Amino acid sequence: MPLSSDYLQSSSDSTTNSQQQAISNILSSPLFTDNKNPSITHSQLFSLIIQYLSSFNNPQLSNIKDELILITGLNSSNNDLLQDLNEQLTSPQLESKLDQLYSTVSQITSNDEAALTQVKILIQKRFMLEALYLEQSKAKALRILRNLNEDYFANNTDSQLPKSLSFLLVDKPKTLEEELLSSADEQLLRELHWVPDSDFKQSRSSLVSEVHDVLPADKVVSPNRLVDLISQALSYEQFLNPYHIDPPNTDSNSLSLYKDVSNVDSRSTIPNKVKTKLSEHDNEVWIVKYSNNGRLLASGSSDHSIIIYDVENDYSVYKKLVGHSEAIIYLSWSKYDNRLISSSFDEDINVWNVETGALEKTLKNKNIFDSQRLRVWTIEFFAEEEDKFIASSPDRKLALLNINGDIVHDFGTSLRIDDFTIFR
Repeated sequence: MPLSSDYLQSSSDSTTNSQQQAISNILSSPLFTDNKNPSITHSQLFSLIIQYLSSFNNPQLSNIKDELILITGLNSSNNDLLQDLNEQLTSPQLESKLDQLYSTVSQITSNDEAALTQVKILIQKRFMLEALYLEQSKAKALRILRNLNEDYFANNTDSQLPKSLSFLLVDKPKTLEEELLSSADEQLLRELHWVPDSDFKQSRSSLVSEVHDVLPADKVVSPNRLVDLISQALSYEQFLNPYHIDPPNTDSNSLSLYKDVSNVDSRSTIPNKVKTKLSEHDNEVWIVKYSNNGRLLASGSSDHSIIIYDVENDYSVYKKLVGHSEAIIYLSWSKYDNRLISSSFDEDINVWNVETGALEKTLKNKNIFDSQRLRVWTIEFFAEEEDKFIASSPDRKLALLNINGDIVHDFGTSLRIDDFTIFR
């Protein structure tokens, strides 16, 4: 007996419903089988894949994305809205298009008024900081602050934000180029997510991050989230491997998504043969430092001297620096390797001219920190600047100084500091 069309349709519907239920069960199930993070589900991973596919301006990948949305039922509209939001936030015409932006936020948050209000406050705060530090207009910044108070804080005298912004207006330096910000200003600006010397692009990038943080987590996927997660996972794998060495050049294919590098034994790539022996010092060598370009090597010894070797000329002696009366504790090269700075148990900091070997300047520890007996051990030239360095002491001192020994910024630490490093 032939099957009726009604039966065939019913059977097809039943099969479709069964498949949809199976997919729904997969999407709602935890991604990790150990059940340590049950809130992380397969649906989140598929959402990240959809976002990743959306980042390519390619018709074929777009078709795959659409098919994935159709199969999973996951909505990608928030991804599109979030992209619109990011473009609006970074636009120089943002002030004239606020209504459009607020409409986008309402769509993303399903008309969450509390989230929308937070976004409005963040935007006005950003406008004020840009007026103050980018446009150098205190009058405009004051006007924005007054409107911010009237619109959002009139009945909330306990709010800290208007007080913080008012503090910046009162204590703002004459110009950002002429003065360093006070430590109080620096701390406050960090809390307000403003980086000193920011430009417009950096400012709006910070605004995008702030706005994303106040949007409901279940409504928003951070930009490039899948790629960021993979990058973090690879970095963590490398961290777990005590013998991992970064590839010597960018063309290296040693990293792959297909293999776990956390247990790869890279010890064979670590140099383990003595290249040369240097025996110019008369006593123990306490510190060695290669120059930034790798062409020179400086060594400091308990014989009170510093020797600079010419690496490219078979480590021959390039200069011998004599000027300390006690053991050398620490050495640091300036960015362009034209200066070397040294600390010693004689409680002096010496600045040397590498090319001539001349002692340019001697700074007395006691004069720097107004102390009759204060040790300075670790010293490092400060990032991009040739005339500033950071000095630390086990006597609870950490400060940024200029080459004349003047304190540019005192970090005010209460900790004993035996060593530190600067990440460039």
